[in-house]
Amino acid sequence: MIENKELEKILLDEYNKIVDIIQSYDTHFFKTKTWGVTLSGIVLSIGVTQHNISVLLAGFILSLSFWTTESWYKMIQNGHMLRAKEIENAIHNNQEDIKYPNIIDSYIKKMEQNRKEKKWLRMMFYSQVMYPHIFLMLLIVVFLIREIL
Repeated sequence: MIENKELEKILLDEYNKIVDIIQSYDTHFFKTKTWGVTLSGIVLSIGVTQHNISVLLAGFILSLSFWTTESWYKMIQNGHMLRAKEIENAIHNNQEDIKYPNIIDSYIKKMEQNRKEKKWLRMMFYSQVMYPHIFLMLLIVVFLIREIL
């Protein structure tokens, strides 16, 4: 049987790895936002200057695609939160019967739950996910309406 201090060290090592994984997704969010704003902005500019409804619609779809992609990344990031919470609870409560390592099983369990609950749809409307994509889409809609009328 493993001693309590040794178990705590093992769990803290696993916890730190999970935190590293969770934080690594911040880079993906930043890149997704940067590419989304840049490409959607370029397409919006072309559509407005050429008065082309098709280009504006393409910009809308492009912006929606980046927004959806970012919400999926958020759901993947969220998949690791369950294990972090399990480890925190085990350490705080001196729980010795926790299964370790358990990063993959815990991730799969949380992702199945997220998929069943269609959590990515809710995550789309987290402020850190929807901005600036929603602003670009609204701007595109304004220019589409202007072109149609």
